[in-house]
Amino acid sequence: MKGDGFNLVLNDCKLKIADKPKNVKSLISNLVKITRLKTLGNGDLQKGSKRVPGYSGTQIIETSHIAVHGFSKENSYIITIVSCEEFNIGRCIRRLLKIFKPKYYSITTFKIEI
Repeated sequence: MKGDGFNLVLNDCKLKIADKPKNVKSLISNLVKITRLKTLGNGDLQKGSKRVPGYSGTQIIETSHIAVHGFSKENSYIITIVSCEEFNIGRCIRRLLKIFKPKYYSITTFKIEI
């Protein structure tokens, strides 16, 4: 199997959803649609701590996972998608940058071969 993955760090974003669990869950659902990957089960959503407020969500997909970590104090996010199936990384990243409008960001992409 050949697949793709990326880790996207978005800092100081104009869009603020890290303190809204419904919106974090909606973002994960939209990422599933954008990637066209198949989900397994329902996703998980967890509230952060007093020290690191915000929400984090994960969705297991047939070929690995999608994770979103939102940090409400900094209005920053870490978004990771890993799949043993190829998907359009560029489309995902462009859409996320357009939605969040971060002041700064960093991207790590990688290929998977099993």
